[in-house]
Amino acid sequence: MASLRQSLSPDDGEPLPPNVPAKSVVPLFLGKYAEEFSLSDAHPLLSDLGEAFSPAAEFRLGQDCHTPPSFRAPEAKFEPHTPLAYPSDIWSLAPAIWEIVGMKAIFSTDFVHEDEIVSQSIDVLGPMPSGWWRQWEGQSRFFNEEGSPTESYRENRWPPLQDSFEVGVQKWRRKVGDEFEENEKAAFLDLMRQMLSFGPKERLTAEEVLKLEWMVKWALPDYERSLNYSLGNA
Repeated sequence: MASLRQSLSPDDGEPLPPNVPAKSVVPLFLGKYAEEFSLSDAHPLLSDLGEAFSPAAEFRLGQDCHTPPSFRAPEAKFEPHTPLAYPSDIWSLAPAIWEIVGMKAIFSTDFVHEDEIVSQSIDVLGPMPSGWWRQWEGQSRFFNEEGSPTESYRENRWPPLQDSFEVGVQKWRRKVGDEFEENEKAAFLDLMRQMLSFGPKERLTAEEVLKLEWMVKWALPDYERSLNYSLGNA
């Protein structure tokens, strides 16, 4: 599938309301379904839409972070006047890895308020730093002052990390006979915990991510096999 972007304009010639996008994307069929494409057919084009930047060379505050909420590091919300740094990328990378290996996102990718993403991150990962907890204005919608879920939120809580893995990753992989063995599962969850530490200074660096067990024993070998497959079918 591909897409065609079209400009939109109202019939009466008036400007579009602020809640209406100026562009629409119309699906196009190229004569071949996605499941019929081979790896050698894929020619991905990556675009940052003007959002990528290097913290070492460019100054950008947390309040100016435009990363989608389900991938956005929490310091962008709770430390809005602090410059974004590389640990924010590590946080954003973790949900991306999760979606690649599974079917259900670790945090909601629906159009929800950012406070819902905060509540989900607490459900999945545990308590956030006390300073952030005290300044979180949306806290009372989900939790009481002691940190217990409110009665209205209790039934909508997201499962903790290991249970989220079972629901979002393992359940779907099991259907196709490709579930994680226990040792790989443990290594993967260890990677997620260290990449999704609430405190930016506690997160892994990119170099440390590549040295962790799941990357060394499973991800990188799979990547090398995919390269060999691609070259063999070129």
